[in-house]
Amino acid sequence: MTLAVACSEDAPGDAQRLSSLSTGQLQALCAELDEGWPAQVELQTCDNGWTLYLDQSGLDACGTRTTSCSASAGEWRACMQALFAGACQVPEAEPEACIALRSAEGCSGLALPFAFQCTPPQQEQVAAYDGVYEIISHSRSDSGCDAEGPALQPEGYWALEPITFPGQFFSPLRNTPMVALQSCDGIEECQALMADILSRSEPYLWLPRGGSEPNAPDGFRCAPDDSGALLDTVVVEALGTECARTTVELSLRLEPDGVARLEQRTFELRTPALGEPCFANVGAGERGSCVSLSVMRAQRRAPL
Repeated sequence: MTLAVACSEDAPGDAQRLSSLSTGQLQALCAELDEGWPAQVELQTCDNGWTLYLDQSGLDACGTRTTSCSASAGEWRACMQALFAGACQVPEAEPEACIALRSAEGCSGLALPFAFQCTPPQQEQVAAYDGVYEIISHSRSDSGCDAEGPALQPEGYWALEPITFPGQFFSPLRNTPMVALQSCDGIEECQALMADILSRSEPYLWLPRGGSEPNAPDGFRCAPDDSGALLDTVVVEALGTECARTTVELSLRLEPDGVARLEQRTFELRTPALGEPCFANVGAGERGSCVSLSVMRAQRRAPL
């Protein structure tokens, strides 16, 4: 994809500051994005597990209001050109060409015109999980993630049910398939819990969140590759005497014998709090070191 420079009389010159532009000139900048993104490609699916789409609402609603960003139109175009050239890397790290745009006065809150979401699974992929599963093995390592840890006493059940993930209201990735996972104490309780959730008009909004286990998964809506695994990620950041980011990565897959395998990896990243925004110099996808690995396997015992 290439970014075309609009030739209308409202198109600003490269030296003009964004903060000096009229709404008509800002709309002309948005028109350049429209010309750069192929009209026939609403979504761009990337090999790294992300799906991107153009979100012009990030550009001060495309000219419905002016902006305080003092960067030049040329710096904006250089950033946009770099974004279009490497769109699939946007969720993990913005290109260097965007540094001048980000660091200019009044531009810190400027949203980029890409929105992204993890690539969802196919309907037939999530349908295979339906059922009540009894946990038959559990291991945990608190000394890293290179190998499974000591065995623990397996206990409990899962209710696994394909449902619809509504997504963001204006996203073209709305109403995609996912697998809901709920912990329960027995077959009948699992069936009753999921029946109640499925009776709601939007089941996803009724999934229990957090509770005594704030990092527990409520559902798996990402299928980043063709390995068959479904992913969910929980990120928690805290600011105290240091900046702390905990990333919990959960992977669910069906093994050849029909056993559901859930792996939970916990990553921790800590940096000193030096008066700057937390993780200002750390990439959005940086997770730090993997500190623990939990592996559970569950056998299907009944339908839902």
